[in-house]
Amino acid sequence: MSTVIATGLFFVMGCGEEAPTSPHIVMIVLDTVRADGVGARLNEHPVTPTFDRLAAEGTHFERAYAVAPWTLPSHATLFTGLAPSQHEAVHENFRLGPQYLTIAEFLKTRDYVTHAVSSNPWVAASRGLGQGFDAFEMSFKGVESMPDKGAERATDLAIAFLDRIDPAARPFYLFVNYLEAHLPYSPPDEGLEALGIDPASLERRVFSIAEAETIMTGSREATEEELELARKLYLAEIAYQDRQLERLVDALRDRGLLDQTLLVLTADHGEELGRAGMMGHEFTLSDDVLSVPLVFRYPPRVPGGQKIALPVSHLDVVPTILHAIDEHESAADLEGQSLLETALLSRDRALLAEYSQPVTLREEYWANRYPDFDTKKWAVALRALRKGERKVVENSRGEVTLIDPGRPRDASRDDDAGREIIARSMQEELAMWVDRLQSGKRPSENAN
Repeated sequence: MSTVIATGLFFVMGCGEEAPTSPHIVMIVLDTVRADGVGARLNEHPVTPTFDRLAAEGTHFERAYAVAPWTLPSHATLFTGLAPSQHEAVHENFRLGPQYLTIAEFLKTRDYVTHAVSSNPWVAASRGLGQGFDAFEMSFKGVESMPDKGAERATDLAIAFLDRIDPAARPFYLFVNYLEAHLPYSPPDEGLEALGIDPASLERRVFSIAEAETIMTGSREATEEELELARKLYLAEIAYQDRQLERLVDALRDRGLLDQTLLVLTADHGEELGRAGMMGHEFTLSDDVLSVPLVFRYPPRVPGGQKIALPVSHLDVVPTILHAIDEHESAADLEGQSLLETALLSRDRALLAEYSQPVTLREEYWANRYPDFDTKKWAVALRALRKGERKVVENSRGEVTLIDPGRPRDASRDDDAGREIIARSMQEELAMWVDRLQSGKRPSENAN
């Protein structure tokens, strides 16, 4: 299926003042950072003071959700505005096809200079994500000799890009991926010290991928002390990353560019930290991996100091960018909606998430590393529909789970019967939505 962003113009002011028609755009993905990983405190120290300040200066969407629980499909959605079942950059198809127009490609048609810096091997031109970028730099090469996972070098590369261009001559689009919060958790001293932790006081300061995987296989049960260490190191990774974010933001501010820039801050997905024996971010559509931070900062159009508690999706990021550059109608064929129009958001808006069956991951990676572990329980595709506080999750075996935080513990059989009706209704809506996406119909043709 070939998908393009339609062209058109639509001008709506978010703050009542004239804005540049071509703002600079900086999208920063804080890879693997849960929504509760920002704005948190540890030992009375803020984990993300830079992110928190930017959130206060812009609009912070407190209930933002990824459409997938891992890197490639989430980035493909952030780049195209398409759901995973549309762009198909998912498990067993590890590449975004050239037929899908990215926001970088669209911006090139509007005379933008485009540049990407990535710390994640999955976020690479070889995965089809370089479409539309003048250059795509990888910061993780040689990471074995670095004190971090590439964040410092990513920031250096991004700042070097700012030094090379003439922003007065042409607008720019800069994409940066930071990977520090990803397993293994092994924060530099700076991240620990930012949270009041003396690195020398820790008996160990690494939580490895192997440790996380042995917990997931059930070969041993994690102790609370072990999980507490993992959470502490995870937050210290985020704290260190936030200092690198500060360097980049300061570079924009020092060059007089920050307030001329639409700044988009989000994560591609979150992270499991021991709930129900799960670690990492595969094999699940739990809110631990779907709930992500999302902030837009652009003083001419985005209100400052605003917190929005209504549900929004990564599908909304591309439409919002298009709206900010006066190309609102260019998103007409996309599922998402501009988040500059917060009055149109609904508490009961339906949001989609998808996870295709991870055959290669399960049958090659896990089977080779843990031959005695039966991975059949993960041999399913997952999809979910969220409406309000409820979420229905269906797997490819036809098993359906309704997650309803509002269900009272002493619910009666009548209550349970009512929830079964709700689950069936949401399941039907989910099926209709996915079928429509895969058929290529426009949102206006949605029977719902």
